[in-house]
Amino acid sequence: MPATTRLTTSFASFIEDHLRWHAAAFARLTPPTRMEPIDFPLRGEHITLDGAAEGQRPGLERRCAKALIAGGGVRVNGEPEKRRGRKLRAGDVVAVGDGVVHVRSG
Repeated sequence: MPATTRLTTSFASFIEDHLRWHAAAFARLTPPTRMEPIDFPLRGEHITLDGAAEGQRPGLERRCAKALIAGGGVRVNGEPEKRRGRKLRAGDVVAVGDGVVHVRSG
């Protein structure tokens, strides 16, 4: 196997392991029971998806939020969302597992 192929394969494996680790870390932060919907007041016109995730989950680092979003673990308005920079506006509904966040104007 050429060196570049080995390097690419190793890097892909590293990224997969890294995402698995972040997903496991987030799972430890997620309560096992169904959560009540949460209202998230905006301070401006919008907030990014990873910023909202970080702000709503104390102890959740932005890098964990990025991994969760990239792994397809977040839905916005019922649709899977993998763009961490997605702008959330008033009226959007964000779901992570059993948790639901309603974005509202501040």
